[in-house]
Amino acid sequence: MPHLNPIERKDNFHKHSFFTGEFSDGTKIDERVNTWTDISETKIVNSVEGEKKVHVSKFPMKHLKMEHKGISKDLDIPDDCEVYQSIRVTDTFLQNGEKKQKVLGRVFGLVKDNTVVEEYFLGDEITGYKI
Repeated sequence: MPHLNPIERKDNFHKHSFFTGEFSDGTKIDERVNTWTDISETKIVNSVEGEKKVHVSKFPMKHLKMEHKGISKDLDIPDDCEVYQSIRVTDTFLQNGEKKQKVLGRVFGLVKDNTVVEEYFLGDEITGYKI
């Protein structure tokens, strides 16, 4: 199971947008003190949008909860599925050549047999689908 090294967050973003979860061995993870990068790997999967790249947990998880700007969604993870999550942003390029990012929300979902079978987006509201 994962060895989680706590980090110190110095941004305000993770106070209002974060995940918490539990691995199948009972170990807990909280994005306010851990990173998804430490426990995930990149995978190309099929989805309703076509092929896409996601960052799935390298370790079996049984639960993930996403919170963003006061709304939240819980996801129980079946033993035969992998889970992924990410932050959705849009880039604006300013006239002075700088790039400014705006967070649109959070996305997370389940992958079974290399196919996304459930996905949710938390922005101003919760949207998603389940196959």
